[in-house]
Amino acid sequence: MGIGEDIRTAHEASRIERQLKRITSATPDRRIMLVQSLRERFVPALVPKFLPQVTQLLTDDNSAVRHQAVLLLTYLFKQHPDDFGVAIGPLVGQIQDSRMENRRDSLKLLGKIAKQKPRTVQPHLAKLVNRLDDPTPGVQKPLTELLVDLGCRSPAAVTTQLIKLLDPRRPQVCRNGLEMLTAISAQKPKGLARAVPRLVKLLGSKDRQIQKSARKLLTTAGQAGVTSVPKLLLRALTGRKVNSELRLQSIRLAQQLAEHNPTPFVPAVKQLARDLEHRRWEIREQAALLLGTIGRNEMKLVREGIPALAQALNDDDDLVRTAAVRAMEKIKVSSLDYTELQKASEALESAKFVLRSVSNLGIEVEQADKFVGDAKRSYNRGQYQHCIDYAVRAEKMASRAEKESEKAGAALTRAENTLQNIDHKGVAVGEAEKLLAQAEKLLARHRYKEAREQAEEAVEVAQRQEDAARPDIVLRAQLEKQLQPDAWNNFPVQLENLGDAVARTITLGFSASFAVRGPTMLDTLEVGKTQVLALELHPNGQGLLPLGLDIEFHSLEGEYFHTHRQETLFVGEETEFEPRELFVSEVDAPVVPDKTVVTRQYYVECDNCGTRVPSDFRICGKCGKRLRERTDRSQGYHCLGCNSPLSLNQKFCGSCGNAAPAKPEAPTICSHCNAALNPEQKFCGGCGAPVILI
Repeated sequence: MGIGEDIRTAHEASRIERQLKRITSATPDRRIMLVQSLRERFVPALVPKFLPQVTQLLTDDNSAVRHQAVLLLTYLFKQHPDDFGVAIGPLVGQIQDSRMENRRDSLKLLGKIAKQKPRTVQPHLAKLVNRLDDPTPGVQKPLTELLVDLGCRSPAAVTTQLIKLLDPRRPQVCRNGLEMLTAISAQKPKGLARAVPRLVKLLGSKDRQIQKSARKLLTTAGQAGVTSVPKLLLRALTGRKVNSELRLQSIRLAQQLAEHNPTPFVPAVKQLARDLEHRRWEIREQAALLLGTIGRNEMKLVREGIPALAQALNDDDDLVRTAAVRAMEKIKVSSLDYTELQKASEALESAKFVLRSVSNLGIEVEQADKFVGDAKRSYNRGQYQHCIDYAVRAEKMASRAEKESEKAGAALTRAENTLQNIDHKGVAVGEAEKLLAQAEKLLARHRYKEAREQAEEAVEVAQRQEDAARPDIVLRAQLEKQLQPDAWNNFPVQLENLGDAVARTITLGFSASFAVRGPTMLDTLEVGKTQVLALELHPNGQGLLPLGLDIEFHSLEGEYFHTHRQETLFVGEETEFEPRELFVSEVDAPVVPDKTVVTRQYYVECDNCGTRVPSDFRICGKCGKRLRERTDRSQGYHCLGCNSPLSLNQKFCGSCGNAAPAKPEAPTICSHCNAALNPEQKFCGGCGAPVILI
């Protein structure tokens, strides 16, 4: 720069300063003229110095002044494009100006700056993207062009901001964002890397245009080598809870990418095989085509999906069958390989099904699981015969384990029922219950044979206990005070069942030397239980008196037992009295059932069905047959015509109408117990039998 130019720069600088000061206080029309005249004053060297003050003019309240300021900034950018970052923010604000010329010229200037100095615009990308949904005329088209130009120079930064627009809830904004990404990807396809996750989600959009644009962008990015595309597609292909539309579009996109590199999609083969049974025929068709594309060069990549493809050959839909045929042709599966593969697949699936069924029953088949694992490995290696052998062995082992489990379970159930029945008979089965508990633990550990043996042993022990079980009533009495004559003396008696069966109808009988008052009968005494009877004794004399005690009781089956206890007690004032326990010598005495005839029969058996019923039943509760004939029907006052029973006050038969016969005489002796009867009695006072008229 020469001396003349320096002088001119200094002179123009002073004039610009004075003119900028006059602008602040001038009228609107005057301000417009002053801003227009500033162009003639600026030289390139003065642009950085006065650029902030010129930028302040964009905040003027007059739109014409703001427009002249935009034109002035455009002129200054041509003169000196460096250090223009201070003007970017106010220029972005002019996009929403009320005057169209201001919006248009501001966007033009921003476009020029973005082309020459893109880094100065990048800090304001968020604001620019937010203006895309501005309905003001003249904004969207130039702003879109601006962002596309900027995206071609800085794709990562622009893509990061455009991702915010990819919201399917705002269809038009989403379409605009996809169009800009399409324009950017035409020159910078790898710049789409950051937008891939959102684009994959848009594959499931209901808007066909959005769906198509997203698939096109993902194809471009995948073919350009963006590694995140196949990874994210794989999630959509293998996910459990994936929208059916998203799965369909993901399969279609994966086909295009698998044409170049099928390896990233191999982990999706299992899910694709399951998709061949999807309810939508489109998904079944595309899954078959994708399997063919993946395995066209190497059949082993899709070996696990070939059985499903074979089943798809019989699909109900023509297009699915055609796709399966094309896939099998691409994979080049021979008829021999297909037959062996199908047999191995069926054997493996059968073994898996049996194992799942057995496992659901809680049966452990660890060894069978190992065989299934060996079968899978053989299948993947192409060793189909080995796979069949392992699968058959696993299935047999699982079936055998299931049978053993059923036998053990049946043995435990039988043991439980047997023990319950024996326990209901009043027999103690404690030892057998311990064995049954051990059997249940062994069953929980899947040791079926040992569990069955323990259950069978529990049944044997319980049955032995049932055969040898009998009640054993032991009596203990404590004499605390001297017995007094002519008085009631407390005499508590303790009864304990030390046997292994329930005792019923327990009766205590005392000798004639003592009168007794209190409960001397007990209905039931369980095994191991104790019962205290509060009795009182009244001596029938003084001095040494014998105390005899007869204990009678029955088992639950009616077996009769009788024991006798004997003690000698002193009644009266004794010089030296010591409390003592009575009947000690008889505590451990063995109990033997009394084989004498029991006067009362507790049970009778029906001669028709063999059911055992109480002896006082007249009718069998199972078959309804009469057990005892009614004596009042065989003898008594009856009609001579129809043999119907008649009461003494009847004159005619109620069944046939014949006249009643002469009144019989009332019996004077009971036909059952030979007790004397009065004429007015209807029942015997000795045995309770009805009076039979003879």
